Amino acid sequence: MPAAEPSLDTVRELAALADRTATLRDILARRPSAGATPVASVIGVIEQASRALTRDPRLAGAMVTALGSPEPDAAAIKQEILEVLRGILGDAGGLADASDADAALRTLGYVWFAALGAWSSGMIDDEQMLVDLSEAARLLLAGTR
Repeated sequence: MPAAEPSLDTVRELAALADRTATLRDILARRPSAGATPVASVIGVIEQASRALTRDPRLAGAMVTALGSPEPDAAAIKQEILEVLRGILGDAGGLADASDADAALRTLGYVWFAALGAWSSGMIDDEQMLVDLSEAARLLLAGTR
């Protein structure tokens, strides 16, 4: 039996997230995050992107729901989005070519998704999400280079 196609809602929500991710990449290409350290630059990107998402909670919640969708046929676009985010974070911190940074950046992406899920479900507020993400970035990226 062939796998079911992703629902139209999931496709739309993932397309919106892919669009926002591409927009973030374009903005940062023109105006890179200017933290005092590589980790501070990564945190700056996370804060900028998270604040943009929290300005439209319904859309952000829909995007989080789509990323968490168990639909196998949506996996490719979800993986693409996560790879673009990993690239954005790696570029922001000058870590794109650091061999030890790949796992840390990938894990930070997973933490970001979990934090967005906690925020969108009302478990934490905007500021707590940013505090948690900043701490995760510091812990995961300490010693990378």
